[in-house]
This record gives sequence, structure tokens and C-alpha cells, in this order.
Amino acid sequence: MTSMFRVRELERAKLNHALGAFLAFGVLEAAVAVYAISHPMETHGLPWTTPLSVGALLLGLALFVRALWRVRAGRIFSLVAIGLLILAVTLALRPIAALPEGPYQIVVHKAERNLQLKRDSELIAQYRIGLGPNSVGDKEREGDGKTPEGRFTITDMGPEPFHKWLGLSYPDGGHAWRGRVSGRLTWIEWWYTCFKAAQGKPPFSHTALGGSIGIHGGGSRTDWTLGCIALDNEDVDELYRLVAPGTPVLVFP
Repeated sequence: MTSMFRVRELERAKLNHALGAFLAFGVLEAAVAVYAISHPMETHGLPWTTPLSVGALLLGLALFVRALWRVRAGRIFSLVAIGLLILAVTLALRPIAALPEGPYQIVVHKAERNLQLKRDSELIAQYRIGLGPNSVGDKEREGDGKTPEGRFTITDMGPEPFHKWLGLSYPDGGHAWRGRVSGRLTWIEWWYTCFKAAQGKPPFSHTALGGSIGIHGGGSRTDWTLGCIALDNEDVDELYRLVAPGTPVLVFP
């Protein structure tokens, strides 16, 4: 009888440790949420609370599984806990606040130094562009001077040092995965990049893959940017008036 009582006390202690870990995780996640709300346009990398909260989640899950595995019906609860984690990951990767695309589409041909603006697939304007000093090939890392290729969206707009700014969703999920496979991004950076992309928010501005890629003014006569797409000021003014966040941008070699 005494032995059974001690076993139950031990199991209760394990469960308390697991619940304590999950409580710590909840507090950290709340801190991340408050940080995100108070810094809606923050794109300078992960808050220090994010990797810590993920670590607490993994530790809490491990303790939770271990605590419940030997309790009656514990395996069922453990499977439920794992299922909830998978559900959380799946929901996080779904588009949460996808921006409407609108009728306009931007098509960039890097080799031709040409940007086309289309409305419902009909060409309505063309502009000359300037790129980075190493414009051949897709962007792979910060500082390579390349303009990324693929399908992006405009995530944010506003004034900036080069007249007007239309931020692009780089790095997106595809570039982030290649960065993870090549070892340039950690799992946490890959996860959070995908999460930001699913929300339609501006991505990180500082990663090993580069960042802060967009369309702006400043002139198109030479290739002078660090990977952005530069237009003449009057051209970017016209583009700025017509498009909105959510507008797709296709960048071809």
C-alpha cells in the first residue's frame, strides 16, 4: 500500500513538473505575442523570447509525455498532446492573414532590365530598372548582390531613403527551405520565416539569405542596388499609386 502511494506521489510530481513547464511556455508565448503587437512592423530577426519559448515547449512536451506514459490511460493523453502539437504547427503554416492580390501584377525580367505592370493580364506600363552589381542568378546569401527570383508579393509600402518603397516577401518559404538545407538558416529561423510568410507580413530584414528586398526609387541607369529593384522616381511614384500590399510580383532571370 505504501509502495503504491509513493508511486502515485511520484507520478503526481512528474505531472506537476510537466504542467510547470507548460505554464512557463505559456508565459513566454504571451511575451512574444505582446512583442509582436507592440512592434507590428518589426523585421529585424527573432525576439530572444521566441527560441526560448520553443525550447520550453519541447521540454514541456517531453515531460508531459513522460509523466503521463505510466499513468492509467496515459498513452491516450500523450497521443492527444502530440496531435495538438501537430495541429498547432499545421495551423501556423496556413495563411492566417493573407493579403488580397487585387487586379494588378508586376512582372520583372532581370536580363532585359524591364518591369511590366499588368492589370487583369493586360500590359498597361513598362519601366526601365536597375539591379544589383551581380544580377545573374537567384539570390543565395546576404551580400551577394543578386536580386531574388520567383513569385513574391508586396508586403509593405511607404517612404524610404530612395523616394518610395514597395517591400517584397523575400525570403519566402522556398528560399528559406533551401537556406535550411544548405545550413544557412537554423530550424527556428526557417520556422519563423514560414510563419511570417503565411501571415503575409514583412519577412526578416537580416538573415544569412539577405533581406530588405524591394522596389524603390533612386534611378535605373546603372546597377547600383544591393539586390533591390530600382526605378526612376517618377516611375516608382506611378507604380506606388496603383498597386497595394498583396500585389503579386514575378521575377524572372
